[in-house]
Order: sequence, then C-alpha cells, then structure tokens
Amino acid sequence: MDEWRRHALLWRSQFGEEPWEYLIYELSLRRDWKDGEREIHVDLRGDEPYELPHLDIFWTFDVPPAHKEREKAGWCYYRTDELAQVSHFTCDLVGDIAWHALAEVNRVLDHDDLSGKDEEEEGATPAFGILSPHRAVSVTNAMTRVWLASSAPGGDENLQQAYEECLTVIAGSRAPEHRVARYAYLSRVLRMLAADRDRLSSQFRTAVLDRLKKTILQESHLATAPLVRRWAEEAFGDLGWPTP
Repeated sequence: MDEWRRHALLWRSQFGEEPWEYLIYELSLRRDWKDGEREIHVDLRGDEPYELPHLDIFWTFDVPPAHKEREKAGWCYYRTDELAQVSHFTCDLVGDIAWHALAEVNRVLDHDDLSGKDEEEEGATPAFGILSPHRAVSVTNAMTRVWLASSAPGGDENLQQAYEECLTVIAGSRAPEHRVARYAYLSRVLRMLAADRDRLSSQFRTAVLDRLKKTILQESHLATAPLVRRWAEEAFGDLGWPTP
C-alpha cells in the first residue's frame, strides 16, 4: 500500500482542492484481500451512486483474514498527538475537519484521563478491541456508539448491545496492568448506564455488575472515587448492590 499511497499523494500535490475532489469523485476504490495480502481495485465510477465505504480496521493495520492476531483481545497503536501532528503539519482541510470533530475526545479521553498517571498507557482513539475475527473497534468508536444509542430521542433497540460491546472493547484494548485509562473509561460508561438503568434488563445489568466488581467497584478504588460509588448505586441499587 505504500506505493499506492505515494502515487495518491503525488497526484494530490499536483491539484488544487476542487480539482482533486473532482478526480476522487470520478473514481471508485475498493479495498480487498488476495492470498493474505492487501490489494485495491480502482475504476471509473460512472453513474454509480456513492456509498460511504465500510472501514475495515483489520485491513488498515494489515491483519489478513485467519491471521492469529485476530484471535487476540485487541491492541494499541500510539498516541494521537503523533497522528494530529501529521495533519497539522500538512495543513490538510479534511484532516483539520476530522481533528476538529475529535478535539474534545482527544483532550479528555486521550489526555486528561491519563495525565500525570502512566506515560506508558495509550488513550481511547488509537486503542482497539476485537469483537470477532471480522470486526475490531476503537474505544473512542465504542464509547461514541453508546452515547449515541443512549441519547437517541426515539430510543435504540441496540442499546444493550452497544454497552456490551463497549465494555468488551475497553477490556481488550490494553494490557491488564494498564488500569488508569481502563478505570476512567469504565467509570464514564457506568455514568451513562446509570441513566439508562430502566432501559436495560436486570439480567444484563447483573452481568455488567459482576464484571465491574473486578475493576472499578473494588472497595480500594471506590474509596477514592465517591462519584463512581454513587453511579453504581443508581445503576445497581435494585440488584442488591452494595451488599450490606
């Protein structure tokens, strides 16, 4: 893919913003696998309507189907600062729009939740959890999905699934000893879950409670996190937590 990227960047350097967009609109690109190697198919789009492509993060990170890496719980890339610096340096319009949209997420989830605690830990945006051999999701993506499902005015039938997948992604996205970010993200999810208590089954919340008892609901953590204790009481009070 490095060769294709170099060609695309060379073409980009020869066009202004609008001509470059016209060129892209005239072409269609499909990402695929062949014999365990990434490949792309480029063709004229013609009259085909544009459809937002599905982003396969396994393809992005060059993890082919059936590869043993897909059997792991997840992985971390590197800090988002390095990614943002590339966009800032090139003064790229598309990159600036994307980073503007992520600005608060980057500030809070990728910095404030880690600041001064563990320099070895990664944030939410470059950390991925594997949900199946065919699907991996970043912590930022998973937490955003929960927020959108939770705040949908008409309700969202997939709310419970969004919570389940988010908890799985957070758990799988980093090494067990990296607790700082994991606890911060789980606490944020717990706050949303407390607000959604009546929309989630007691069976599901019981399963979540069992998971959180091993992490943020340990007394050693609750002693320094009174808000987490209160949110847990709101989320699980009808399930007999805390135990007298």
